[in-house]
This record gives sequence, C-alpha cells and structure tokens, in this order.
Amino acid sequence: AEYMGGSPLFQYCQSEHPMRRAASGAYSFQPLPTEEPEPSPRTEGTVAQHRERRIVQSEIKSSLPLQICLYYNAIYSPVFFMLLVVTFHYKLTVFKVDAAFVIVLPVLLAVWSGVEISRLWFGYIGNLREKVPQITAFWLLTVVPSFPLVIVFLALPVMVLPLERAVCIVMIMFQITEIVLGFRAVRHMIYVQTARFFLRNAPSVAPLPESPR
Repeated sequence: AEYMGGSPLFQYCQSEHPMRRAASGAYSFQPLPTEEPEPSPRTEGTVAQHRERRIVQSEIKSSLPLQICLYYNAIYSPVFFMLLVVTFHYKLTVFKVDAAFVIVLPVLLAVWSGVEISRLWFGYIGNLREKVPQITAFWLLTVVPSFPLVIVFLALPVMVLPLERAVCIVMIMFQITEIVLGFRAVRHMIYVQTARFFLRNAPSVAPLPESPR
C-alpha cells in the first residue's frame, strides 16, 4: 500500500491535476435534452403547405361517370350512324323526297360524324389525362354542333320513322348526360389546378374553399 501510495501514477490519479480534469470532462456523459423545440411559425407554415400540396396533388380529377358515359357513347355512335344511313336509303327508295333533302342529309351526316369522332377523342384524352383544354373542347363540341345536329335529324320535315326517333332519343339522352357531367368535370379540374398553382407559388398557405361538386 505504501509502495502504491508513493508511486507517481497513483498520486496523479488522486490529484486534481488540470490535464486530468480535462481528460475526465472530455469523456463525461451528458444526457440529451428530452424536450423537443417548439416549431416556429415558419416551420408550421411549411408543414401545412406540404400537407395541402400532398392532398391536392394526390387527388384524382377524372370523372368516372363521364368516362363510363363516353365508353358507351363510343360504342353507340357507329350504330347510330349506320341506322341513319339505312333509314335514309329506305326513304329514298320508298318515298318521294325533295332534292334538297337528298343533298342536305348526307352533308349533315358527314359533319356530324367528323364532329363526333373529334368530340369523343377530346373527351377521352381530357378526362383520362386530366387536361382542361381537351375536356373543355369536348364540352363545347357536345353543346354545339353535335347536340343541335341530332335535334335536326329528329325534326326533319320528311317523314321520321320510328327507328329514327328511337335512335335519336337515345343519342339525345347520352349528350344531355355528357353536357352535365362534362361541365362538372371542367369546373372541378379548373379548381384543383388553380389550387395546385396557388400552393406552388404562394409563400404562405390559407385555407382552401371546398371543391365545387
């Protein structure tokens, strides 16, 4: 014990030497703070902005009812065109019709078929890919001239056959439904894209109004 007590190493460990205090302090355990710092207003705004942006960007803007209506309308439109051609040929062979009717009806059918192809294509692309210009073009082509042309086919001065009346009424129901659903789809897409633009460019986020339905 006396030998150990008299050794320089033992005296160094028992002393308050400055280098010993520095070495012991360098390896001392310091517990981490348990309380989390309160978020600043800027951090809260950033979190809220990220949450709102995630909600808006993940929302699906395509209209399922409109897409179903477009699908069945794309199937029915060729049938509608073929039936009108058959009834037109039947009228020419059975009834005495004016020369103006012989010229006007084929022109109207050609115009309607071209508009119908463009209208359905714009509707499919605009609704599936969530494109506002295409869905707006679809809605405008449905209102004018596709819907008035079907009304003209139904109200021609020449005798309207029951088959013509039936196919025209079904097409009118398709187009009225698409006008209503297309308007709602256009309005909803414009709202969501406006909100997305606002969230990307505004420095702070304000509460957004409810989506129009």
